Amino acid sequence: MNTTKTTARKKASPARTTRKKTAPEQAPAVEQAPAVEQAPAVEQADVPSPWPTLPVAELLAHPVNRLGAADPELTADIAEHGIQDPLHITRRSDGVFRVQDGLRRLAAAQAAGLESVPYSPLPQIRVSALTAHADNLRENLRLTEAFVGSIAERGVDIALIIVPGEDGSLVVVDGHRRLGGAVEAGRTHVPYQLTEQDAAAQVLTMLSTAVHREPLTKNEQMEGLFALADLGVAVEVVAAASGRTQKEIRATAEAYRSAPVQSLRKAAPGLTLTLDQMAELGELDSEYERAAIQDITQRGQDNPNDITWMIKRAKNRQSADRSAAEHRATLEAANARIRDEDERPEKSARLHCLRDAKGKSFSNEWHATHCRGALWIRFGENDGYTQLCANPDLYGHRIVQPNEGRPRRTAAENAALKSGNSDWQAATDTRRAWLTDYLAKGRKYTAADVRAMQQALTTAMLTTCPSISGRFGDHRTRPVLCEILGLKLATDYDPAALMKRASAARMLALSLAPVLACGEMDSTKEAWRTDGTGGTEDAEGSRRAKARAHLALLALLGYKPTPIERAVIQGKPYKR
Repeated sequence: MNTTKTTARKKASPARTTRKKTAPEQAPAVEQAPAVEQAPAVEQADVPSPWPTLPVAELLAHPVNRLGAADPELTADIAEHGIQDPLHITRRSDGVFRVQDGLRRLAAAQAAGLESVPYSPLPQIRVSALTAHADNLRENLRLTEAFVGSIAERGVDIALIIVPGEDGSLVVVDGHRRLGGAVEAGRTHVPYQLTEQDAAAQVLTMLSTAVHREPLTKNEQMEGLFALADLGVAVEVVAAASGRTQKEIRATAEAYRSAPVQSLRKAAPGLTLTLDQMAELGELDSEYERAAIQDITQRGQDNPNDITWMIKRAKNRQSADRSAAEHRATLEAANARIRDEDERPEKSARLHCLRDAKGKSFSNEWHATHCRGALWIRFGENDGYTQLCANPDLYGHRIVQPNEGRPRRTAAENAALKSGNSDWQAATDTRRAWLTDYLAKGRKYTAADVRAMQQALTTAMLTTCPSISGRFGDHRTRPVLCEILGLKLATDYDPAALMKRASAARMLALSLAPVLACGEMDSTKEAWRTDGTGGTEDAEGSRRAKARAHLALLALLGYKPTPIERAVIQGKPYKR
């Protein structure tokens, strides 16, 4: 606990002016707590904090602001230097401005011929008049650049709680971080609330105000940014107040005002998207945008954690359709025979099922050039066309049956398979992005995060996670490991560099990363299927069992599974 009593002050600011100390100015008798007018005791910042102003004539027009005789000494000081301390003025329900503290300054301002006076709706006190509490519980003020920048732009919005000290000083009980930020930002004043508390009550105030302070969620922060965008607040003001860069604020405003985001907000007004979600939604063409908005509107409000997956699904479909269109254009230019999926000849077969007279397989290029039965079909939502032979017997090919004993899938079954594969890919994209963010260098892990990582790592070790036994240390896992660590395989993967100056929490995350990479390797597109491709449902070592174990570890870390992943976890067939 800090036992050194310190006085808050601006460390390196030359004095602009030094005023003589004046007697405290009392608020009107009707006020519950008197406010104290403080004279500067130490050097002040070069430029006083900017305050709004009110015309002197308007304040004197109502009898509620009754003035006494102007103090000659104070009048002379104000005539020379202006008013350095804002008046505390509030606005009544009838619109009348009432001076709560500062009638002496108002009288002197009138006598000095000032047309307007600075004011604040909250009582303000100079930072030089305040003393840090000797028993302040907060050892590290954590004065981040964003925090100090916000105060520099807007000032301190929340009043500091102060008490009279035994030596006549004014001691801060709650608000040490705000006071420190104001000093670093060069602010001369902070709002305050003067109370009377004994020593025990002071410590209780420090404890309760810090422990029960709950930050805004990301969605709540985004709603605030959206509201500011609607109000047309300047980018630099929003950036300073929110602790974000101007580039981020411009991107947020641009994405927020985009047509798809506005369409979604009209369809689902209570829904909040992240900046990444808005950006990806804005990249969709109209057809895919409408599909994504319809999907989100129907299911996103009940399952907001699925929104990223829904958008990625539409984005992947758009990408696949574009690739397929380019492939079709290439095939058409080569005069290839193209058919729709429902036009597939009954006797046709894919090339991997065919062999030549000598029992050898052949390539796409050879078959397209030498066989008159070559045709191309796009199956489901594939990103390209697949080559088949229209009639292998007629064109001299021998058919092998790798799936002998299994009936040929119907068109509906094929469509369900393709859409399921597409949904699983979208889930994989969502999951990998979440992992990359979770394992990002520089991430600040909370005590709960550390506990979750310890639990996940211990669970994987004690239960002999199936993915670990088969893949741990396998060089083929390295690309996925680098992906979730946000590294480029060839240049950035250096274990010694990763561990250098890493905190204990970061070292734990690095230990867990290879385990998660093994799980990602086994969470392939076969994992969601229940037709036997992914292995028997409850068979140990099956793709589904491995994916289920991997998703269980991610759940310990806070990952929210998508619908297709929930089906795997619950052991149920997936239906779109």
